Amino acid sequence: MFRSRSLTDEKDKYGYNSWDNVELEGEDLIKAIEKVNRDNSLPPKDTEKESTMKRWDIFYKNHKNLFFKPRNWLILEFPEIFSDSTQRILEIGCGTGSSLIHLQDTTKEIYACDFSINALTHAKKNSSSQITFFLHDITSTEELPYSNFDAILLIFTLSSIHPSFHQNIISKLSRSLSPNGKIYFKDYCHMDLAQLRFKPNQVLNKNLYKRGDGTLAYFFEVEEIHSLFSNNYFNVLSLFKDKRLLINRKKKLEMLRVWIQGIFCKEKNNELENRSIDNPVRKKLRGYLRMPSKGYKSDNIIRHILPNSYKKVIVSNIKDLEALTSLNRFYCAQIAHEVGAKKRIEIVCRANELDILVLNKDARLVSEGKE
Repeated sequence: MFRSRSLTDEKDKYGYNSWDNVELEGEDLIKAIEKVNRDNSLPPKDTEKESTMKRWDIFYKNHKNLFFKPRNWLILEFPEIFSDSTQRILEIGCGTGSSLIHLQDTTKEIYACDFSINALTHAKKNSSSQITFFLHDITSTEELPYSNFDAILLIFTLSSIHPSFHQNIISKLSRSLSPNGKIYFKDYCHMDLAQLRFKPNQVLNKNLYKRGDGTLAYFFEVEEIHSLFSNNYFNVLSLFKDKRLLINRKKKLEMLRVWIQGIFCKEKNNELENRSIDNPVRKKLRGYLRMPSKGYKSDNIIRHILPNSYKKVIVSNIKDLEALTSLNRFYCAQIAHEVGAKKRIEIVCRANELDILVLNKDARLVSEGKE
């Protein structure tokens, strides 16, 4: 049975290449906790998004399709992807196609994207012509060019992206799923061997590291992933730590790996859909569209939907601004007219950190009530 290989006798350790549900214990566990706590106590460092993206493109240019092995475990971990009920599939961050190799000979409608041109070039060479590849930066505010997917694969992709983008990415993927569509997720978990191997000078922020080639590695905690998807109106169908002891029998090496894995189903009638404005109820008002109350603040504070589909919220302080991060990317901020210059600067700086659009960074506008 899958995931049933338990190590009960140390003498049997080198009998197989891997064992299930094995984790750090005793002195090794204490040392690992101390190491991660030291890393997370270090002062945070800045990293540029453009630089990170460029590093991944260079990585795929140098390694081509030789670095990542075919993901033969995909059909065992996520058998539902291969069922008849799942016909339209998208992979985010497809790389050179190590997951797609198992889907390309099916009758399914397969899409795959990456922000690296070099990765897509190699993926196309490795895959059949029936797969639709496209270049896309999942961290951008630009919507995906395709939608209505039954399944989205998010496998070892989110950890390579700065955590400040994670909330918006999941929200964006939700809008591309069909009702009851699912996201199949697997990535690095907190306290994985890879995290324990990083040196202090590679620490950027809590659980965030920069590899020697300039790419990022983030290590998730279970509660963090649960909140990330729940806040974007997904039902958590499964979520667990995949704890494995991998054995290199030739070199007598033991590697304790910890990954995080889950399946998340989009709620059919979720709050994100309830916030949308149907054409019959839209009313033009001086170039804007009046927005009915949806339970967040009042009609005088949030009432307009802009031509670019953003909904405008009046903010008076940083606390108002930070509340928007729990919603979705369709909300943008407009600083209230009575806010002073000093507080305005603080709000704008914080908005930049949170990647929230501010409409009036440099000017004081009239109040919503006088528009």
